[in-house]
Amino acid sequence: MAALTKDIARRRLGPALRRGAAGLAANTIVFKGSAISSVSGTNGVIPTATATTHIVRGVVTDLVDGTNGAASGQAAQAVRVEYESGVFEFDILGADPVTSAQEGLDVYAVDDNTIAATNGGSTRSVMGKLVRVEAGKAHVLVGDGLKS
Repeated sequence: MAALTKDIARRRLGPALRRGAAGLAANTIVFKGSAISSVSGTNGVIPTATATTHIVRGVVTDLVDGTNGAASGQAAQAVRVEYESGVFEFDILGADPVTSAQEGLDVYAVDDNTIAATNGGSTRSVMGKLVRVEAGKAHVLVGDGLKS
């Protein structure tokens, strides 16, 4: 699977557990449905990616484009991103798939749209807790700052 290049309607199971807003990192775009993360030592959130420094905040509710210079031309984090925490459906990395036997365990972020069963040799951050696997998709509890 791959990182998002356009908005998607990410399936959420049940209600949002929390809604929040955070500043967007300069010169960044996040698509509706992207998982977003805070990164220690940086200003603003970014799309979740393979890295050990990401703390997943939630899933973006609308496209936010800070690439026109608005984020960098204003005070840090002036462009706001709204997100939700809850149980969301994600793609599964075929090379490192999760199974129903892993329900309740941590799963790891490959990008803003894809999860994996392992930390990839200590290269990935926790995306959240696996709730279930259904029809080749993973339902993952992602929360504001959820850590293992």
